[in-house]
Amino acid sequence: MYTYSQHQFLRPVRVAGVRLVPFTLGHADVLCGLDHPITRGAVPGVEELAVALFVCSRPWKKAARQIRGRSARRALRKMGRRFGRMGPEEVGAVFDAFEDYVGVYSSTPPRWEEPGEGGGQIRAPWHLAVFCVLQEKTNFQPSETWDLPVARAFELAAVIGANMGDDKLVSVAEMEIYSKMMAG
Repeated sequence: MYTYSQHQFLRPVRVAGVRLVPFTLGHADVLCGLDHPITRGAVPGVEELAVALFVCSRPWKKAARQIRGRSARRALRKMGRRFGRMGPEEVGAVFDAFEDYVGVYSSTPPRWEEPGEGGGQIRAPWHLAVFCVLQEKTNFQPSETWDLPVARAFELAAVIGANMGDDKLVSVAEMEIYSKMMAG
């Protein structure tokens, strides 16, 4: 089965002692509003990693309210002390664990694409493009869309695309055949 469909069965993740909630479109929007490096595909520094852990450790609406307040400053100081006690390898493990968390929650349905074909460059931030597709084609309230785990939002947007004629999604049967071929 597709790994992107497994987001609903994941256990809560702990990164550097911080329990993270499912990564939603709302979290992506908050991080984008903060001009966070992960929203641009860049590697965050330790301070930026602490901000991402803060944002992803609570529902996105709460994170948006709190990020500029005292509770965020306290939490970020505490994380700074925790990171300060870590060696380089431990900090690297925290980066890897956070990257895995985002990767699991951001996995997408597989698509058939030719080498060099990237589906075109969109001019809007990816999370807003997905949000707009879902708002236009579903009966979700905006808050329901922002609350969707990113993988679920990608999954729904892909199905909407397939229903509108996008023939590049890989079926379960095709995935099984491909997996058998790759296994040898």
